[in-house]
Amino acid sequence: MRLRKKNNSLVNELDNHHAYNNHDLPPKKRLSNRRTKPEINNPTVMIGRERVFFIERVLNKSDMDKGQNRLSMPCNQVRVRGFFTSEEMDKLWASSSSYVDAKMIDPRGEEYEIKLNVRKSGTNTYSYAFGKPWNEVNDDNGFRVGTVLKVWARRGEAGKPCFVLEKSG
Repeated sequence: MRLRKKNNSLVNELDNHHAYNNHDLPPKKRLSNRRTKPEINNPTVMIGRERVFFIERVLNKSDMDKGQNRLSMPCNQVRVRGFFTSEEMDKLWASSSSYVDAKMIDPRGEEYEIKLNVRKSGTNTYSYAFGKPWNEVNDDNGFRVGTVLKVWARRGEAGKPCFVLEKSG
């Protein structure tokens, strides 16, 4: 792991694990209207307690909407590549109704079993989404529109994806 300075703050940068940005990909790999999976790297990091920065998200009105029951995280803002196994990627990108079971740890240390999927969120954009029980996580922590969350990713002991939420600011 390397540290580099960006905007007067230190940023963790993993070798071969940089921000997923649609414009960084060669033309053939850019997202289009069809569901195209991002490039998969070998998910050898994040076993046990080691965690990597996944995304920073400012909660908006749709994240707080009880009817939607989800936290949306645009794929092009996710900071780590290669976290998901090829099997998980196949599930996530198969259809908008398929999901991967994961664990979430909220800022208070409470654990939740969540459903993670990928949804189309615009003409050419997609988002990872934490689904049920997002409303419960939201209520338990008193999140509001404008709350800044840092989401960290790691692998649990059984290799299951685990996401740690941290309130920022």
